[in-house]
Amino acid sequence: MLVAGAAVVTLAAGNIGKYSPLAKWLDDKFVGQYDYDQEVQLAKNYLKERYHIDLKMGLDKDEPSLVGDPITVEKYKQALQILVRELSKYPPEMIHKLAEGRGFHIYIVRNLLDKSVPVGSEANYLGGDVPPFRAEKGRQLVLNADNWELQQAIHHELNHDFVGLFENREAHDARWIQLHEKLKKNPYRPVPRNVVSNEPAPEHYFLTNYAGSAPIEDEAVCAEWMMTPSLAVQFLDKWRNERDPVIKDILAAKWNKVKKNYYDWSDGKVGDALWQSIIDEGEKERAGNKGTS
Repeated sequence: MLVAGAAVVTLAAGNIGKYSPLAKWLDDKFVGQYDYDQEVQLAKNYLKERYHIDLKMGLDKDEPSLVGDPITVEKYKQALQILVRELSKYPPEMIHKLAEGRGFHIYIVRNLLDKSVPVGSEANYLGGDVPPFRAEKGRQLVLNADNWELQQAIHHELNHDFVGLFENREAHDARWIQLHEKLKKNPYRPVPRNVVSNEPAPEHYFLTNYAGSAPIEDEAVCAEWMMTPSLAVQFLDKWRNERDPVIKDILAAKWNKVKKNYYDWSDGKVGDALWQSIIDEGEKERAGNKGTS
């Protein structure tokens, strides 16, 4: 299971406010010490009351392109713990905007597949997905509980949703393309064949191969890295250690663009305190890993 440490835990627990019993969900040392059935209900109530999110197990029958297996209770609890922890990094009002008054539904399944793409392809297996928006249903987010990168997938898919709500897609893409203007007119390309999408890209101005596939994915990958402590410090290392001054500026621009977007989208509530907390936690994780190696 992915683990949150003291800095992010403290910040997230502070965000919970009157839901202080949920604070123990943000520290893995408590796992197994509580009645999880009661905690699951508490967590679902928390998501509903604080973020206006309805949590579901399984998929709606009218999503024909997406299929997933029923989830076991224990796997559901593990995924829910991660979901509660990661959502606690966002101010409630920021998530409320996604619902647009129509509700926000999160579905958790196992073995999430997209039948609209070839079976066996990497794109066929999904870590998370945002089904087509339907006005009568509100926002929908499907998460794959089997995804070992579930923590990242939550932030990746939420970033897509924020961009869809707050940005004009054409203008958004143009701005991200323009960040590379000193190198290329348009640097984006399909993910190369026979490579793993989440591994480092040959182009140093992309964090992963997948980030280089489209501007919308580039920002989402940057956002998921910045929201994940261990990856946030890797992003900063990549930026600071880059020897090419043009690429160094591109990486800096991407980091700062995500920060500005989240500040604007949250009406100033997501600022330096959150980012510094995540960075501090990433440094502590790295120091701890060195101590155990």
